Amino acid sequence: MARPRKFDREDILNRMKLAFWENGYNDISMDDVGRITNLNRGSIYNAFGDKRALYLEALELYGQQHYGAAVELIQQADNTPTAVQQLYEGAFKSMKDDQARWGCFMCNAAVEVAPADPEVAIIVKKYIATLSKAFLHSLQKSYPTANTIKYPKNIAEQLTSSYIGFNVMARTGMTIASLRRISDASVEVVTA
Repeated sequence: MARPRKFDREDILNRMKLAFWENGYNDISMDDVGRITNLNRGSIYNAFGDKRALYLEALELYGQQHYGAAVELIQQADNTPTAVQQLYEGAFKSMKDDQARWGCFMCNAAVEVAPADPEVAIIVKKYIATLSKAFLHSLQKSYPTANTIKYPKNIAEQLTSSYIGFNVMARTGMTIASLRRISDASVEVVTA
């Protein structure tokens, strides 16, 4: 008879999410996974599969948590300029300690893993599209007539690209002042 699992799956996924987010996929070995999770290889393989399967699950969890929160923030804001400003302010607040240099796990995955892994690319595209759709919906709600703001889909994609670029630049160590200019410019784009 198999022994029941004696670990919290969500806790393990959150720990691995942080490890992959900080270090990337390629710099985490199975020995690292064992050390981070306090599980032996057999338990890891039985519960999650291989390192790649664990990475995919951790990336999905990040998408649900972080992109889900971003979409909810955008949906609840009174208008698009407020939504964009609040989204960036949330990003600035999260830039504390060492996490400032981590950037966005989804963006990191897009650069490091997605070009060689179609499943990772699908996850990245899904969450980026979700963010872009939230911006588009916000724009359509804030500016219901086409004359107020032209090409709302293009602007939604521009806001998404700017936010993703902001997160990539945060990982490079760009100064807060420079990041603040990116966020200010994004708010200007949607201020009619």
